Amino acid sequence: MYFIGLGSNDYVNNYLQPFLADGQQYTSDEFVELLISTLEKQLSMLYQLGARKVVFHGLGPLGCIPSQRVKSKTGQCLKRVNEYVLEFNSRVKKLIATLNRRFPRAKLTFADTYGDVLDLIDNPTAYGFKISNTSCCNVDTTIGGLCLQNSKLCSNRKDYVFWDAFHPSDAANAVLAEKFFSTLFSGQPSVAPKPSP
Repeated sequence: MYFIGLGSNDYVNNYLQPFLADGQQYTSDEFVELLISTLEKQLSMLYQLGARKVVFHGLGPLGCIPSQRVKSKTGQCLKRVNEYVLEFNSRVKKLIATLNRRFPRAKLTFADTYGDVLDLIDNPTAYGFKISNTSCCNVDTTIGGLCLQNSKLCSNRKDYVFWDAFHPSDAANAVLAEKFFSTLFSGQPSVAPKPSP
């Protein structure tokens, strides 16, 4: 089984950066079309190389990650960015359905975790977290939101949904992985256990 997760960096580190060409060159519709046509070629190549079981991990609510929230005057999720993500996910689902019909013996699956990630961000205390709108470490905003070298970390990492301005913390990833694999292999939504303190 092949597990593929891509697209978030295409948006966060490329299209949504005003100083890079893609954000100025493409409309949002043109950009998602570029991503989908590229993905179709990549998935077709994997199939030609022998891949038959593929799980594609959809994008989460990128408008709610700390690197995007800081662009809001109130620190809220960026609705426009989340709309881009939902359009991308919708187009990927359609592409996967098309490829499953086109490729004999292929079993491509779309793993939609958008709702699970959003629920974790909107309701962190339900999963044992305290903070979901900022990162555990101090980040370098000049180079994109990764932790500063030798920066002071939060006192309890398990309180935070996000490690840096982009990535979930280990504790958040454990919750999301449990939900993802339980749903993937059982076909039923699951409730992840709260992380231990």
